[in-house]
Amino acid sequence: MSKIREKDSYLLEHSLNVAILLANFAIQLGLKDDVVQELALSGFLHDIGKINIPDEILHKAMVELTDEEMDVMRKHVQFGVDVLVDMQIPSSIIRTISEHHERLDGAGYPKQLDDHEISDFGRMIAIADTYDAITAHRCYKAGMPSKKALQILIKDSPHKYDQKLVMQFVKSVGIYPVGTLVKLNNEKIAMVLQQHPSESTKPKVKVFYSAKNQHYLPPVDIDLATQADGVKITESIIASDYNLDFNKYFKESIAV
Repeated sequence: MSKIREKDSYLLEHSLNVAILLANFAIQLGLKDDVVQELALSGFLHDIGKINIPDEILHKAMVELTDEEMDVMRKHVQFGVDVLVDMQIPSSIIRTISEHHERLDGAGYPKQLDDHEISDFGRMIAIADTYDAITAHRCYKAGMPSKKALQILIKDSPHKYDQKLVMQFVKSVGIYPVGTLVKLNNEKIAMVLQQHPSESTKPKVKVFYSAKNQHYLPPVDIDLATQADGVKITESIIASDYNLDFNKYFKESIAV
């Protein structure tokens, strides 16, 4: 953890996110507790090889990497495997991590494995890793809304990602995951607080901003599943769409 944090703050955040996503994914599939823990550890360690990637390559947008730089970036998978072998991490975890960039159509890396050669856990980590990479905010790009990321995963299955597992992943994160910002049909902005067990489009939310009048509101929790006035989500958004600093706002609200 110390090495990951020293290398890059985003790398630490991404590693934690993938660990949490994989744990929830495993729980959704009904896997045993020891398997859930193993997958969480796999998610946390999956990018540890990036500590050996030069900063000027690691911090560069993927679309801007030269072919030579991309070759160096792709070596992070083998770097990670080598580190984990030295740490005597269980071989099952190492295999999962070694497959996080493999794809079912054989176009992944580092080994261009075919569909039948990729383990179920390798398929799972590929989905979670891709989802978090798409939704993450970086210095060179804004993260996409969760719903868009899920649409991309669905579109790219079954040729890149396991279709059945993708649909289970959608269930595990929900259409509007906790922490997602959403716009309501009354022109207000809210943050998703809790999923509804059966109605994925009607979570509990915290309303805190008026998009129409462009000002913050006293935060109010609303359960969209029990609303009688027809309030519903129209779309998921990102904070930069409305120049929102909701982290600062909520800190100030709590302080008051």
